[in-house]
Amino acid sequence: MSSAIGAMRRVPHRPTAVLPPARDVDHRRVAGTAEGIVAHTVPGTTHIRLSGEIDAARLGEALGALAALDAAEPGAPVVLDARDVTFMDSTGVAFIETVHRTCAATGTPVHLLDPPASVTDVLALVGLEQAVPTVRTARSRPSRRPHRGHRSFCTSGPRA
Repeated sequence: MSSAIGAMRRVPHRPTAVLPPARDVDHRRVAGTAEGIVAHTVPGTTHIRLSGEIDAARLGEALGALAALDAAEPGAPVVLDARDVTFMDSTGVAFIETVHRTCAATGTPVHLLDPPASVTDVLALVGLEQAVPTVRTARSRPSRRPHRGHRSFCTSGPRA
């Protein structure tokens, strides 16, 4: 899986958090932030949590998660937990596609866990919704749609 890191631009990154096997881990406490990309492994699974805005500012974290993916147990399923993503641009799409291609090359299953509609809309737009299966859990909450199609940069009324 070492080709995964070369697929995205190389920049310095923060080390990924290695979390204890726990059902409900407080990622904000472990990662030190409420947003970002955090990877951890438990025996038999690599769990990558995406939260907040997944854009170019998260590129270093994405590379760290890809490094964790390279070091993961071969063939262990990969779960992309996207339930807390509020926005995703082409950087997030490229990350998901890189994870998918890396896993497909080794026959490793990858699943997208509880993505909001904004994420599934973007993946459908680029044709990835069939490549990365979506898994809905009982804990899945209804998706919140702060925007449709694109993020509005105008927060006030119409321009004069």
